[in-house]
Amino acid sequence: MDQKDERGTFIAKWTIARTYRSLGRIDEALALQQELLAEIQRNGLASGGYVFEELAECLLIRDRGREATAYFRKAYEILSKDPWLQANEGDRLERLKALGSF
Repeated sequence: MDQKDERGTFIAKWTIARTYRSLGRIDEALALQQELLAEIQRNGLASGGYVFEELAECLLIRDRGREATAYFRKAYEILSKDPWLQANEGDRLERLKALGSF
C-alpha cells in the first residue's frame, strides 16, 4: 500500500532547510524554503509562519534586509497568535516584530 505523509514530508524538508542554515549553507537553505513556500501557495496549505521566519533569516544573512522585512512581518503576524510561542518564545516573537518593522 502506498502511503503519503505530505505533512511529515513538508516538516522534514523544513527541518533540513533549517539545518542547512545552522551549518552556514545559506543558499541551500534559502532555495529549499522557497520551494516550501511555493508548495504552500500551490496547494493552498495553511500559512507557514515558520517558513516565513526562515526565509527572513536567510535573506537577512545574505544582506537582503528589505526583502527579509516582509517575511519577518508575515512570520510575526502568524506566529504571534500561537499560544505556545507566546508563553515560551517571547524574545523570539519580539525579534520578529522588531525586524518586521512594526
